[in-house]
Amino acid sequence: VDVACTPGLNYQVTLAGRNFAGWSTLSMPLTTGCFLRPGSISNLREVASYQLSEDRAALALAWDAPANSVGADTAYYNVYRDQGLRQALFRLIGTTQTPFFNDTDLDAGRAYGYQVAAVNAFGEGPVSDVLFLQAADSSAIPQTELSRLSGLLSRANVQLVPAAAFGVLDEVGG
Repeated sequence: VDVACTPGLNYQVTLAGRNFAGWSTLSMPLTTGCFLRPGSISNLREVASYQLSEDRAALALAWDAPANSVGADTAYYNVYRDQGLRQALFRLIGTTQTPFFNDTDLDAGRAYGYQVAAVNAFGEGPVSDVLFLQAADSSAIPQTELSRLSGLLSRANVQLVPAAAFGVLDEVGG
């Protein structure tokens, strides 16, 4: 098998089989081109990280498409995520036809690793480098500290106004 072909050139291929009695005669020639799997994506990055509920979060990813391989454009992308805590145990979590993916099944505050690979009619290209990200977490101020802060502000006649049901604060009123 010739794995080093030059895109744009035509090749003539003949086949023969071998068994205990020896080689068979050559097949009729077949003319074909060189078609390749897609290259690696680049610039895998986080677009957004946001909290869905008190304990659930989402991450939005984007990347740059690889240069198209001869004869087959990228059909879709496979998105892989590790199991968290940098275990490097990646599994396919979804596919997308655009260089963008929204992962909405995350534990808030947990770190995750991502890899992406382009796929065309000839198979999957190489996976990207790993991008480690941390999902959004609203527990920036522990509840005990928040209660103590609220007491101090109350004595100063200042009120905290929560921005969301799970406790993110964005306003101080007086």
